[in-house]
Amino acid sequence: YTWADGCGKSTTKKGWTEIWSTVSWNSANLKDWHGTGKYYTYLNGELVFKWPEGGSKIDYRYCTRSQERIYYFYCWENWSGWSPTAVTASSDKEVQTRTVYRYLDAELGDHTYSGATDTSCDVCGETRIVNLSAPTIAASNDEATGKPKISWSKVTGASQYELYWAASKTGTYTKIATTTGTSIINKSAVAGKQYYYKVKAVSNEGVVSSYSNIVNRTCDLPRPVVTATNVASTGKVKLSWTAIDGAEQYELYRATSKTGTYSKIGTTSKNYITNTSAEAGKTYYYKVKAIHSNSAASSACSSAVSRMCALKRPDVSISLTSGGDPMLKWKEISGAAGYEIFRSTSKSGTYTSLGTTAKLKYADKTAEDGTTYYYTAVNKAIDAA
Repeated sequence: YTWADGCGKSTTKKGWTEIWSTVSWNSANLKDWHGTGKYYTYLNGELVFKWPEGGSKIDYRYCTRSQERIYYFYCWENWSGWSPTAVTASSDKEVQTRTVYRYLDAELGDHTYSGATDTSCDVCGETRIVNLSAPTIAASNDEATGKPKISWSKVTGASQYELYWAASKTGTYTKIATTTGTSIINKSAVAGKQYYYKVKAVSNEGVVSSYSNIVNRTCDLPRPVVTATNVASTGKVKLSWTAIDGAEQYELYRATSKTGTYSKIGTTSKNYITNTSAEAGKTYYYKVKAIHSNSAASSACSSAVSRMCALKRPDVSISLTSGGDPMLKWKEISGAAGYEIFRSTSKSGTYTSLGTTAKLKYADKTAEDGTTYYYTAVNKAIDAA
């Protein structure tokens, strides 16, 4: 068993019981002792006192057939003066005035208080929490998940908090979570539904506060996680995301800077949308919002993603010159300052640049007779600058 100075603490509330010993210390009751500096006394074959010489506390055991009860008390004088030869029935060697505090197992016991509102332990003087203030709570939504988030300021003396919810303000409240922090996200809430919440504070000593104020919150849809790419054929920016359960449609917002003003430019029921109005060479910033049939449950906007609108891909045709060289041709692409030609000896092979041109055609004079080639043309740059 582990002893501690003072009273110790217990969350099981075993409690302390005050016992007075009335058995005198005398030679008739002293049955045995062992070890240098350690004393054992068996009284009537049942009571056992044990202490180290010079020690400040005693382990007092009372054995029955069913269990061993353990008592514990402190001395207030020097035990080193107690020796086997000095044990007599004299008043200075009796223990009838010693106070003993009991507990029934290996756990440390609670402090002892005179009354329900007493804040100082009768034995060690340690203070305790008698009353806890009720938390003041507020509700918001976790932007990533859309779930209701209940928050509050720390309550002095509280070691944890209990969250309760109901489907209506005056309905039956059920405890759904416990935390040592000052906020909880209700992960079991369903998008589109409104819930009511209240919180209790609890101390280590088991003191429980009254309920907090009641707040309500509708569970939102989670916000989309968006990626941006370019459509190969047009160069336009394409925004994509994973479909969200419960979303009826999605709204696309755009700005010309990350912290600028975002304007809605499109709506779709699919999990992607192309910004057809984007101009080649310009960078745009985008956010997407999931829309619920209950407008109060629509998601927060996604995090912003950026993408530059590219030039349209050239459509290349091929023929042979009078000299038998491959001739590539394409139509002018608005905004292109030039075109770069790539060649490979297989369709899925490695393409090597043959050079650039500002014209709308290119003759491959390095091609060898009898070899098949594959070509592609890429817009070299946006504008001459």
